[in-house]
Amino acid sequence: ALEYFRSYDLTWHRPWMYFDKFTAINASRLFTCRNTRLSNVGLMKNYFKYTNDSEGVTESAVGMVGRCWNSSWWFAPSCRHDPE
Repeated sequence: ALEYFRSYDLTWHRPWMYFDKFTAINASRLFTCRNTRLSNVGLMKNYFKYTNDSEGVTESAVGMVGRCWNSSWWFAPSCRHDPE
């Protein structure tokens, strides 16, 4: 179960064996990031303030928003180095 996140330690376990790659999901069936909370400037400012995750946000014409890949994916910091 996902609540046992500590078991995803790559030195002891191989969690990728139990999940599909994100590319296996048809992105056309997902909301685009601009239609989610990732486009909420206030929320994203708070996210950055508390996490200092500069790679998870970007500045747009309206202000700070979540940085999305392929318009529909936001990856957690631990997944960004190799999202496949």
